[in-house]
Amino acid sequence: MCGINALNAANRDLVEAYCRHLADERRLSAHTVLAARRDLAWITASLLQLTQHDLRSLAAERQCQGGIAC
Repeated sequence: MCGINALNAANRDLVEAYCRHLADERRLSAHTVLAARRDLAWITASLLQLTQHDLRSLAAERQCQGGIAC
């Protein structure tokens, strides 16, 4: 599993800013913010590992699901 430290500084800052928003403005519990931080770090790290081929394959798959001729 990928942690917050696996992200580059820019992505880590974005995740942390959103978590501050959840804690300070939305006043969510510390456990909820911790879970959000962990989930966002995992999602972000996973997305950064996608290749151009992965994205094209996903786009083609989604296009076929939409009823457009493949």
